[in-house]
Amino acid sequence: MKTTQQTTTTHSGESANRLVGCSRPRRYAAFTLVELLVVIAIIATLIGLLLPAVQTAREAARRSSCSNKLRQMGLAVLTHQDAKKRFPYGVSQWGEGNAANTCDKQSGCTGRGWILETLPFIEQTALFNQMAASTKGNIYDNRGLALVKSLLATSLPMLACPTDPDAAAPRNDQFIVNLQGTPATVTSYKGVLGATKVGGSFGSTWPRHDDEPKTAVDCHNNTGNIPCKGIFWRNSYLHPLKMKDIKDGTSKTLMIGESVAAHDYHSVALYADGDWAACNIPLNYLPKPPVPLNWWNVRGFRSLHAGGANFARADGSVKFTEETVDMDVYIALSTTARGDSTGSE
Repeated sequence: MKTTQQTTTTHSGESANRLVGCSRPRRYAAFTLVELLVVIAIIATLIGLLLPAVQTAREAARRSSCSNKLRQMGLAVLTHQDAKKRFPYGVSQWGEGNAANTCDKQSGCTGRGWILETLPFIEQTALFNQMAASTKGNIYDNRGLALVKSLLATSLPMLACPTDPDAAAPRNDQFIVNLQGTPATVTSYKGVLGATKVGGSFGSTWPRHDDEPKTAVDCHNNTGNIPCKGIFWRNSYLHPLKMKDIKDGTSKTLMIGESVAAHDYHSVALYADGDWAACNIPLNYLPKPPVPLNWWNVRGFRSLHAGGANFARADGSVKFTEETVDMDVYIALSTTARGDSTGSE
């Protein structure tokens, strides 16, 4: 009995001690204010180091996506050429000098651009069919593109460079004759006109670099009788281009390049006066506002990629052209038959 009582007492004492121990508050180690600030500083430094790498990776992905879009556009143009035996062309929005009657006789001065002709080859057949009303009539008489002006704002993600978020939505600051202020989808990808001076009568900063005499009327400016030296221009329907006309070599001829609508108010995707640019202007020239209003100085190629822009060539390949490219090389690449096929980057 005595042993049992002692054991009971011992157990009771241990239980009491455990209860007393549980009731005591535990003390936890904590950061001091200085230590907390140091940790925050370290995290901020790591984020600062990682952020440029993340941004670089994202831009690399956007540039790759842009290149893929250009490649698809280039293949669509070449598929059109195979099917129609000519490159898609633009029909100007007004009669081009001596060609005015020709414009009226064929289909009217509709203002339809070469990209519109390419729609069935970029999985936009439904939109192309809806645009059928724009095949006849002069835009000045509210026919041609004016009949389908609501369709000009149709979303076309294929035509927007991912690095240029402003190209993703329709804009109403773009020039469309007789439809000024109409919301319209813009294009990041424009056809290469060549190296002709744009808007010569307006005192353009940039010289012309084609083979015509310097006093000649520009190929796209109120004549229609002189074809441009590239593949696409406003009234190219007057001089349909075929693959055999590219004598400098398809791999050495620029076909489609990048543009930025916020720096060129002639960028409406489906309009003949918004889907081309010239290579007489240095690559990636970015004017300061309100210079874009001086259209004769800004209708060149540019991108928001660092250091250059993507171009699709007439063989369907896509290459990134550095903005430091020699102007003589750049001009040589922009033409189809100047006899300078040895030009390279």
